Amino acid sequence: MRRRADWEQRLDAYLNECQKRPFQWGRHDCVLFACGAIQAMTGEHPLPDLAGSYASARGAACAMRRYSDRIFHRDFEAAIAAQCFRQDFEEVEPAQAQRGDLVLVLAKAGRKLRGSERGALGIIGLRGLPVFVDRDGLLEAPLESMRRAWRV
Repeated sequence: MRRRADWEQRLDAYLNECQKRPFQWGRHDCVLFACGAIQAMTGEHPLPDLAGSYASARGAACAMRRYSDRIFHRDFEAAIAAQCFRQDFEEVEPAQAQRGDLVLVLAKAGRKLRGSERGALGIIGLRGLPVFVDRDGLLEAPLESMRRAWRV
């Protein structure tokens, strides 16, 4: 997957569209938000069959297992890392993450994010901060909350 020449404008439009959209399992959760950002930047959806295939945390775990060799049920972080590896996203140190990169934070870091107690997947937004789906829309998190990062 390669970013399009106008990826910044596309990502900006996507973030504006999601700004006030609340968290909803299977429609607008952390993984689908990140997939949507990747699609906005590249034109390709990394997990095209995932959207709408679940409506709860338990359903999300079952759906992700199909994409992650059945490791999601115990380790969200390992499932995300495995999927990023499959997509050829290079892992980078969180301090080196740049705008448009995928990031993982632990849910207990800073303000608690809606969704999994195991963590949340987001992106580095255009202001250079991690952006995640929260109860009422998007939330920027502090840089130090990042646990892992991948270049898109």
